[in-house]
Amino acid sequence: MALDLFGPTVGAGGVTVRPSETRAFTAIDTFFRDCSSPDLDDGTEFSAAWFNEVTATLRALARANGQTAGSVDIVTQDNADDSILVRAAQHLIQRGLVSYGEDASVTANQITAALTPTPAEYKKGMRFYIKAANINTGAATANISGLGVLPIVRRDGSALLYGDIVAGGIDCYIFDGTKLQLPSARGRPQLVSNYDLYVNGAIGNDANDGISNVAGHALATIQQAINIAFSYAPSQFAITIHIADGTYAPFQTPGYAGPNIIVVGNTGNPSAVVVQNPAGTSHCVTVTGPNTMSVSFVKVVNLGTAAAGGFVVTGSGATLNTSNTVSGTISTGAVFEAYGAANLNINGAHNFAGNCSEALWGMLDGIISVATGINLTVSTPITCGLAFAYAAMGGKITFGPPNATIVNPGNVTGKRYQADNYGLINTNGGGASYLPGTIAGSASNGLYL
Repeated sequence: MALDLFGPTVGAGGVTVRPSETRAFTAIDTFFRDCSSPDLDDGTEFSAAWFNEVTATLRALARANGQTAGSVDIVTQDNADDSILVRAAQHLIQRGLVSYGEDASVTANQITAALTPTPAEYKKGMRFYIKAANINTGAATANISGLGVLPIVRRDGSALLYGDIVAGGIDCYIFDGTKLQLPSARGRPQLVSNYDLYVNGAIGNDANDGISNVAGHALATIQQAINIAFSYAPSQFAITIHIADGTYAPFQTPGYAGPNIIVVGNTGNPSAVVVQNPAGTSHCVTVTGPNTMSVSFVKVVNLGTAAAGGFVVTGSGATLNTSNTVSGTISTGAVFEAYGAANLNINGAHNFAGNCSEALWGMLDGIISVATGINLTVSTPITCGLAFAYAAMGGKITFGPPNATIVNPGNVTGKRYQADNYGLINTNGGGASYLPGTIAGSASNGLYL
């Protein structure tokens, strides 16, 4: 059959150019009616203009899907009048042309996309499929076809987390009446690269996202940065928390697994970033559970009670790495504490600048390892209430070789070391006088090597 999509191409009365409209319209809707009798001409008289408009509308629907990249009609125009319109509608839905758009923004966290045709308005329940141009670094918005900027949220209504949207990824967004929900943003997202958070007590706010060190983004507390970091699942990537000068409250990791954490203070003056516990039983820096944290260029001060320490790591699988750190007064606890089969690695220089119960304390199978070739400086006269190094109940403290250099050992008053209840202090042959103090060390059911 020759192609005559919704109309004859040959025959009496057929034309190939659509005639102009000749009808007059006087109301929004008009309707047909029958003649009142066979003899009266008072009913409907069809005009070519009406047929033309109906035919043009049907053709537009049939051809709305366009052609493939190979210039082949998506819907074959085969005069199958009983199915061509159905297939046209099905393909429009299946191909998603009316709900798909691509992000044209060059700025992260600000999606702009256009749909064809342009929606008349946002309507609750509408779905948009958008191919993102950028990875999001935190809270994000979208403007679809210029209808207005909307916040994009996770399913619980909270702001997006870093990596919920990935460059090149296609996501479904659903309008809930006020916001665009991103159903794919659920659970703890997987980091796709290393990530940075910023803490500044002078200008920060814990309601911010922490993605830069400026007002409106910086966080106020280190703990909030830790909380945000643990919104992410464990991965091979790390989250670095940059701390501006100031005095901050203690912080600790949760007991469940999270990403590797790197905390960095003032690289030129570690004493300018102080983590201080003014009272109570909180340790200054605590790593628990199966987590790893590295801390550098900060100072700890603890005026608390009940053995509240400085750098503390506890629990099987927990690891704390330190370098270029400082300790002020630690009233009742140790500067460095490891217990519960945890590992504390002093990988870089430390400056002891305040009294403490112990400088190093390994307990309950906790292990403290002091790296080779570093300096442990005692910059001011200090007193160690129990001992400079104390290992008990399977705890271990190991040095080098070659052993760390202890600078100004004469500034330490107190016992050099104490190893009890199967505790081990291994100086790799450093000798009984290697550790500083004014009182000889002792090993009661423990070992000092």
